[in-house]
Amino acid sequence: MDAGWVLVDVGSSNGTFVEGRRITEAAVAANAPVNVEFGPGGPRIRLFVGDETAIESLPPAPVEKPRVPAWVVPSGVGALLAVLLGLLLMKC
Repeated sequence: MDAGWVLVDVGSSNGTFVEGRRITEAAVAANAPVNVEFGPGGPRIRLFVGDETAIESLPPAPVEKPRVPAWVVPSGVGALLAVLLGLLLMKC
């Protein structure tokens, strides 16, 4: 009897997510791709357990746009305000 595969989070602090849901254990079905993320916004993998024939028939993984880090916009606005304030002070 084939017991199959099980993906287990062994107590990580950031969690393991399968298809967007946090798990402690998740069954991994043969010949079905599984999207795994290590922590929210962390590294991602596409896990597949199967034979070479099944791998060849898989559609390509979706390509995601890179996310802009949350600190970029506030930092840019702050830098712009600092430059404007500096120019104002130089005029006085």
